[in-house]
Amino acid sequence: MASYGQSAVFRYAALALGALALFALPAHAFQDPAETETAAPLIEQARLLATEDPDEAEALYLHILELRESSLGADDHSTLMALLELARFYRDSGYRSDAVPLYRRAIFGLSGILDADDEAMRGAERELTNLTIGAAPDPSYDPIVIRSAGPSAEHYPRGTQIDRDSTLTLREGDSITVLTANGTRSFTGPGSFSLEEQEQTRTFAIRNFEWPGNEGSDDTPPPSPPPPPAPSPPPPLMGSLTPPSPARSGIPVYPVWPPESPTWQFSLDRYIGSRDGMSLGTAGSRLQAAFESAGYLEHSYYAVPGGFAIVTRIEQMDSAGNRLRGSARYELPGQRARDSLTNILYSLFVNAPPGYYRYIVVVVSVRPFATRNRLLDDDEALRRLRSGANRLSSVYRRVPFTDDYNVDALIYEFRWDGGDSPVRMLEPGRVSPQDHLTRTGLARAVRSRFR
Repeated sequence: MASYGQSAVFRYAALALGALALFALPAHAFQDPAETETAAPLIEQARLLATEDPDEAEALYLHILELRESSLGADDHSTLMALLELARFYRDSGYRSDAVPLYRRAIFGLSGILDADDEAMRGAERELTNLTIGAAPDPSYDPIVIRSAGPSAEHYPRGTQIDRDSTLTLREGDSITVLTANGTRSFTGPGSFSLEEQEQTRTFAIRNFEWPGNEGSDDTPPPSPPPPPAPSPPPPLMGSLTPPSPARSGIPVYPVWPPESPTWQFSLDRYIGSRDGMSLGTAGSRLQAAFESAGYLEHSYYAVPGGFAIVTRIEQMDSAGNRLRGSARYELPGQRARDSLTNILYSLFVNAPPGYYRYIVVVVSVRPFATRNRLLDDDEALRRLRSGANRLSSVYRRVPFTDDYNVDALIYEFRWDGGDSPVRMLEPGRVSPQDHLTRTGLARAVRSRFR
């Protein structure tokens, strides 16, 4: 925990020296840790944790993936290999529905980098095929071309999506590989092929066949187009019963999972009524409305294993847990600038009066979790508010909010005594969790939004 009592001169001198030291660093100091020798030990640690502590292993795999994606990009080889590691972890843990989409993303990305006979590429394709043997095809996934060569390559470039019921028409010398819902399929011309059944449906003199618009050099007519597919049944009201994995949730992943030990952990399930017909997305919207009703106008969303979390802004409270009124609750005395995280931290604690502070995280998850034996510091709590999403992605609206989901409030209490003293997290706290929820108005607000 940082000390906030130094003089302004000392602080600015330290910042100046830090800036000079930053420019003096060698170029390799700016490399992402995922690309240095530290990456291998992290991955090895995640593999070892996979059987001993799966939740910890998942959090570490997601952390490695996030590091690589943010610094190297989503299409970099290292990022794709991290994605493949996560897919294998989900496969080995029995989470097939989470593993398959990650395998597809990794294979498609690697197909633009690696040769077809590369062992990593072939291994990933085999693993996906084995994982989906006997499984019903995913009706929401359209096959996509990952490799093509020959005279027809321009008509089937990498990335071309193909309807599942369509027929591939290939000329002599053509070779095409398609990533389907159940692994990869390869076809070699000449001929007309059923993508659905992976079999040749008709062979004909196709060597000089001209694509529509270029007719004239072949007196053999092109194959008849396939009949239009039967109309699809209307989609169900809800999608998968399984929540999306954090890696494909569409929102940032909670930075540390399991979360740090709170001062208090308290279930909100008693304040939630009937969940019939409600989705996870709707539950998130109602929780957001409850926070806003209680005066928490700033909040952020994160993905967690089995659901999502909402974090709030640190607020000042009195010794009994009552929220302070007016500007004293958030707009604390001192520097009021709000244009950078540094100024926020400076304003919140350097010039704030001594007192008590509160930070609340609400976790909605179908998977049980144990908190991490580590204290949360105030700096990190503020960063999390600024780094999350402003709302849940649409995928959460396709998952039903059943009674299997637990809604837990993690309450962190802090105290600052002024002067040179650090900001301390209190454990145990001064105020009971019931009093926190009652005196903030959250208990009443949650109950009213879920009636």
